[in-house]
Amino acid sequence: MPVPPARPNASLTYYVSESSLQGLGQVKETEMGGLTASEFQYIFVTGVGSSKEFTVVKDIGEIKLSDAENAPVGHVIEVQGEIEVLDAANDAGLYRAIVRKNLASVEVGSYVLPGKIQTVTTLDGEPGGGPTLKIVGAEFHSERRMVDAEGFVFMNGGTDSGVQPDQILEIHADPLVRNPKSLVRNASKVVGHVRVVKVSEHFSTGFLTKITDDIFVGDLVGSGQVASAVGAESDLSLSDDEVPTNPVRQKKSSELPPGD
Repeated sequence: MPVPPARPNASLTYYVSESSLQGLGQVKETEMGGLTASEFQYIFVTGVGSSKEFTVVKDIGEIKLSDAENAPVGHVIEVQGEIEVLDAANDAGLYRAIVRKNLASVEVGSYVLPGKIQTVTTLDGEPGGGPTLKIVGAEFHSERRMVDAEGFVFMNGGTDSGVQPDQILEIHADPLVRNPKSLVRNASKVVGHVRVVKVSEHFSTGFLTKITDDIFVGDLVGSGQVASAVGAESDLSLSDDEVPTNPVRQKKSSELPPGD
């Protein structure tokens, strides 16, 4: 069975945002003409102004809160690395920068946010009370069905539901996610803990701090009430013939995101 991470901090590699990246500074090209850049390679960016340190991010998909036409939409953001702006490359707003840190390859077309990569606390603790939420996605891809050990998960509640950063919440196995024909409706089995690390109005991102059994997209977070009590349904919810077969797996050391 996977064990909780021993290290106290990790870099925020993925999160959900309700803000579009459009209009931010952007990676326009690499010095060598390729589509990606690694640490200590040079890139050219726009929209950086007088700031020097930036985080490079990419929108990799969407999560809808429900099937309603005007339902809130979350953007799954991949954090690719940190760059330092060095000097102006021309008079048209293009600047030369160097990649100082990689979590993934820095891609041409990605966007830049002022500041360094966020560091999150990964330590477990005593879970508190909170609203009943649902896991609607996980890192690497917004449609991932299983959840990875030492990974980030996305939940369908934010400040509108009273969710706050650093809350530790229980994760409860939803029987209907594992067996759509199950007669069991009470999601009382605790399969792990999650620490909230980032919150928007309707979505939150959490880091798994404890795993005691398989965790799937669709499991409940918080009080673990009857499964049908969770009102909001993500467009990532499982259909009757999509029974997940891949539970939590433990990552190899080479797959872990760098910590600070």
